[in-house]
Amino acid sequence: MARVAILTGYAPTLPLFRAPLVGMLRAAGHEVVVAAPAIEPWVRERMGEAGAEVVELDYARRGMNPLAERGVRREFDRFMRERRPTHVLAGTIKAVCHGIPSAAAAGVPVRVAMITGVGSVFVRGGLRWWIARRAACALYRRALAQATHVIFHNPDDRDDFARWGLLARGVPVTVTAGSGVDLVHHATQPPSARGGILFASRFMTDKGFEEFLQAAEIVHRQSPGTPIRIAGFGDGKEGAAFERRVADGATRGMWEAVGRRHDIRPDLAWCRVFVLPSWREGTPHSVLEAMAAGRAVVTNDVPGCRQCVEHGVTGVLVARGDVADLARAMLELVHDPTRADAMGHAARDRAERLFDARTVARETLAAMGLG
Repeated sequence: MARVAILTGYAPTLPLFRAPLVGMLRAAGHEVVVAAPAIEPWVRERMGEAGAEVVELDYARRGMNPLAERGVRREFDRFMRERRPTHVLAGTIKAVCHGIPSAAAAGVPVRVAMITGVGSVFVRGGLRWWIARRAACALYRRALAQATHVIFHNPDDRDDFARWGLLARGVPVTVTAGSGVDLVHHATQPPSARGGILFASRFMTDKGFEEFLQAAEIVHRQSPGTPIRIAGFGDGKEGAAFERRVADGATRGMWEAVGRRHDIRPDLAWCRVFVLPSWREGTPHSVLEAMAAGRAVVTNDVPGCRQCVEHGVTGVLVARGDVADLARAMLELVHDPTRADAMGHAARDRAERLFDARTVARETLAAMGLG
């Protein structure tokens, strides 16, 4: 029997992305402990119900202050001493860059790094981000050399990490279809006759939220009766500014703001078109959920997103930053329900063929030597 530790820097991903994997591990008789900072009660409850031990780690998931980063490593060292896992699966930058070396130092035999996306540090421009990128590259290079396996969520990330010299020779690499989507939990939803446009994600520049707001304003001006719903929340100072804009637009009747959702299925049942103009993703889980629900998707032609959507068949790919093209795609699909519904049907079929969470879980177990 293995004792598997699943580490992440963002606790909500545990019930949303890792539940099928935890279920398979528990069904096989393995112990599972999940660990993350700032664990909310709903996350703790769901992971407990799944049969996992839940451990809260004490570190800030944002920031790259060198002194603070040493504290992050000490927190992972403490976790390894106290929980003594036999297998570690680490996703998100700090869990990978500190958790994998900590596991190696503790003698954990199986150490799998999961690159769930390159993150803001590799996407944004400016001197501050250039400095952070240099530091992140050094941390990744050191950590991935100590991994026994590396999992990527799309081939572009794998190729870029190789090009940047972050992958160690001889360490096996697997590319999965993101975390997949639970096709039972996210069942097909019948088309909504009065449904509109839905954005559901964190309010971040990297998620293309600025472009979405601008495009939504265009849609509202050109077609005032088109319903637009925004589900999500701000993260940090930038997110707080976005939240104020969302609230202001809702007050002016431009869109409906429904706040953070722990279960997006009612909103997917409501919508006809799902929109995520992200700058780059590993594999966007929100898009997979929309596909599973049978919804047409508008997203950017960028790494991670382009692997999900077959342009013109299951949705529409637009150029990053092209607000006019984004608004045009949103309007065309919401005003052509026959086409949108046909794309939604094809999206569900694509999700079943390529993005089943059970398949991804089996591939992850194989990378951990537990398949």
